[in-house]
Amino acid sequence: MQFPKHLRLCQYSILPFYSRFTAFLPTSIHHQRFFHATPLSYSVKPFLADEHVLSYTEKHTSRGPAYMDYIYTNSLHAFPEEAKQMISRPQALFLTWVTRITKAEKVLEIGSLLGYSSLALAEGVKERKEPYVLSLEKDPIYAKLAKKHIQMAKMQKIVEIRCGKALETMNEFDDSMKFDLIFLDANKSGYTDYYDLIMEKDLLTRNGLMVVDNGYVHPRELQPFYRPPKKRFSKQEEKLLKVAEETDERYKKIGRRLQHFNRHVAEDPTTEQMLVPMFDGMMFIWKRRPGRNAWAAQELE
Repeated sequence: MQFPKHLRLCQYSILPFYSRFTAFLPTSIHHQRFFHATPLSYSVKPFLADEHVLSYTEKHTSRGPAYMDYIYTNSLHAFPEEAKQMISRPQALFLTWVTRITKAEKVLEIGSLLGYSSLALAEGVKERKEPYVLSLEKDPIYAKLAKKHIQMAKMQKIVEIRCGKALETMNEFDDSMKFDLIFLDANKSGYTDYYDLIMEKDLLTRNGLMVVDNGYVHPRELQPFYRPPKKRFSKQEEKLLKVAEETDERYKKIGRRLQHFNRHVAEDPTTEQMLVPMFDGMMFIWKRRPGRNAWAAQELE
């Protein structure tokens, strides 16, 4: 079923509040939604897949270690607000596989949150000779929760949660700090600054890989807010529309920052990148190797 035409462009903004205003919204509103677009389901499920695709994907995907499954499920119940920002189970397994395939040994994570992604990275490096995951988290409460989960998983010898502003922490790194893989999943307004500092301090090893989460701008964030063409609204409807418009503008700001970051990386001549249509959009970034493009040009000739 289609969302009512006169509300279709603002449906993503309205969704977080429909449970409180069921008299105003049709019961079929939940049938057509993009998961990444609302605070109620922010990032727990990829917006590129609908409910049925996601369910099928999880059913036919390995769940990883039992402790990861427990921490994920427990976080959803114990810390529902924070858990909305966690990566999904399939994405966690994907991070583990990427870490293994690249044979990464030292990993830097910017944005620990509850430590779930930190553990996914640790699973990928734990069989290396000197495995190490350094995860940076600004919020002391999140850092404390992340450390608790790291201890529960008995990964404290591999994972270090360091509390503080990421830019300040990275500025203190000496020249010996090099990482085989860097996972960026923090505040979107800081993506460009994080990227520039990583490049400036040359934190990636020669074959190092940077993985950036939330690389896509949601289609809703590119559209103007659409106010239904109705002359009079009830107080309840006016309240809903006001909150929806404020939410819409907040997400548009995130969208503009992501657009700027994506352009910034694409225009950087020192790196190569690929934005992959998976999960919330994942960007993979490598340092450009001298002579690679010249070799490609010769092959084309």
